[in-house]
This record gives sequence, structure tokens and C-alpha cells, in this order.
Amino acid sequence: MDMKFLVQFAKAAKRYDCKGHNGSPRIEWEIDYSRLNEFNALTLARIWIPKP
Repeated sequence: MDMKFLVQFAKAAKRYDCKGHNGSPRIEWEIDYSRLNEFNALTLARIWIPKP
């Protein structure tokens, strides 16, 4: 996922259940239909970053 996604869709994030694995929250995004192309561009055109 392009890191710009987290900035451009910050207001669309819905956080819940902060008691997940290791206390990390679960997040869902409510994306308006008009922004689907932007969403796809930022999530589908991705590269893998090796874990150190």
C-alpha cells in the first residue's frame, strides 16, 4: 500500500476493537464510491518491502 493512502483516507478510517492481537486496533475504511479509482491506485500499485 502506498503510504499516501493513510494520509488521503485518514478521515475514512473507522477504528474499533483495540483489544486485538497485541492490543492493536482493527481498522476499516468507508470509501466513497467517487474515490474508488484513487483508492485502487494507492492500494493496487504496490511493492513488497523486505522485513529486516
